Amino acid sequence: MADDSRYGLSIRYFQSAVFSAREAVRIQGSGKESEEDGFYRRIGVGNNEAGYAVGCQDPHWPSNVLRSYACSAVLFSTGSIEARINSFFLDAEERASNLRFLGDSALRGLDLMWNAAGVRRWTRPLDKMQLALEVCGVGKLNAGRIPFQDAHLMFTLRNHLVHFHPEWTSEQKSHAKLEQALRTKGFRPSPFAHGHDPVFPAKCLAADLAVWCVRTTYCLVADFLERIGDKGAIQSWTRQEYYIRDFHDWEQYARWEGDGGPPWTHG
Repeated sequence: MADDSRYGLSIRYFQSAVFSAREAVRIQGSGKESEEDGFYRRIGVGNNEAGYAVGCQDPHWPSNVLRSYACSAVLFSTGSIEARINSFFLDAEERASNLRFLGDSALRGLDLMWNAAGVRRWTRPLDKMQLALEVCGVGKLNAGRIPFQDAHLMFTLRNHLVHFHPEWTSEQKSHAKLEQALRTKGFRPSPFAHGHDPVFPAKCLAADLAVWCVRTTYCLVADFLERIGDKGAIQSWTRQEYYIRDFHDWEQYARWEGDGGPPWTHG
């Protein structure tokens, strides 16, 4: 059919992650007292009713809003990566024109890999990326360095959020391991969290983590596309820099360790 098309969501998800991170930065940057005062003004009620609203976890209470945007950044960022690699394999399966430069042998190999038992449905997104790069005969992502390491942690965090298992703070197991990994990133905690709250899920879901998710996703996908050599996809992806260039304190997250500097400094 002449009007047939396939709609991709990788870039849309990424832009949603950017929006979520931007809002998280705005809320945290406004300050705890300012955001809470604004909440009280908006609901326009007396002290007793305001206290009741906060105690009932009103969804508009600033801490809930900040946590919502941080969670969204995690989910949309990981969704963007997963949508990207799935689209790549589907294009290879259908011998799409944008991948013909890879050659028949690589496309056949990708097709067989995609339709092998379990790969399409059960292989993790980062493992799919490594398999794709291996079949194409180009260098795999360095699993021991950023951005791959950060992406692995980001997916671990995603899984903890999606398949959440509550743990007592005095008897933490899987949460303790995740907390230890998140602490190494030096994220500033949510200003709305209390001192005795655990890092996950109370303190970490804030602006720094949201921006880190966006940064990690951008660098990982850019690295993957450059290794594949899909010039059209690279151009489309690096155009997304327009949406992330005005983050506050962006430079502290510029931890790119690939050859030649960040992808957007090339050429």
